[in-house]
Amino acid sequence: MRKSINGIMALFVLSLGCQSDHQQASEQQVTTQIDHVIWAVPDLDRGVELFREMSGVDPIVGGIHPGRGTRNSLVSAGDNMYLEIIAPDPAQMPFDPEEEPVLAFASVIATMPNPEVDMFAFSATDLEAIADRARELGLNVVGPTPGQRETPDGSLVRWSHVDFIGHGFGQFVPFALNWLDSAHPSTTSPTGAVIESITVEHPRADELRRIYEGLGVPAEVVQADEPRIIVRLISETGSFEVTSGTSLLDYYAARSSDNIN
Repeated sequence: MRKSINGIMALFVLSLGCQSDHQQASEQQVTTQIDHVIWAVPDLDRGVELFREMSGVDPIVGGIHPGRGTRNSLVSAGDNMYLEIIAPDPAQMPFDPEEEPVLAFASVIATMPNPEVDMFAFSATDLEAIADRARELGLNVVGPTPGQRETPDGSLVRWSHVDFIGHGFGQFVPFALNWLDSAHPSTTSPTGAVIESITVEHPRADELRRIYEGLGVPAEVVQADEPRIIVRLISETGSFEVTSGTSLLDYYAARSSDNIN
């Protein structure tokens, strides 16, 4: 696997064996890249204001996630990278996650005391190859699954994504996606901030690093007593960080070991 100097992109070869009859055993070259970071906030307007204060960049309205209880704003964060500010959608409140489990995430972030990095995602040129590699690593795979969101002008942005479960690492294993025929959000969002690096601290760093290297996730994993995602960005105001916290740990612990909503 070859990583770029800044750790944002990787080019690696997947050796795929034990394939179904319609597949041929082969080596596939797959390009992966950090795609986006999800920064969860309890209130979108306040979250946008906080990011503007840190970066000097004014995020644009992204859209809503119908049926999932959230809405977002977006800002470009480099070539084919962006930061998503996600928050509860007041129009879809109140949330009853017991009745509708898909609203559990929105319910949790609605009560967070402070903004936190939710998780991050990486893009891949071949999601099926990534899914196969994940299975070889012992991960349970959900997808590829189609996704979409509605923009303010009523158009739809489409993508396909793969989630990994059964690993016990919660939000610290990113998901993979491909933007299909849609324009990448970084090309339609305000510029001025760039992701410099992503560092993941974890007490089981060796195990987590094995997953990252196997999937081609271009982020650094380091040993630490407590788990944390640290995203370093730079803008005209200087360097700054956004990090994960503790509010989402229980939500993702259940999600990664059981099922995905």
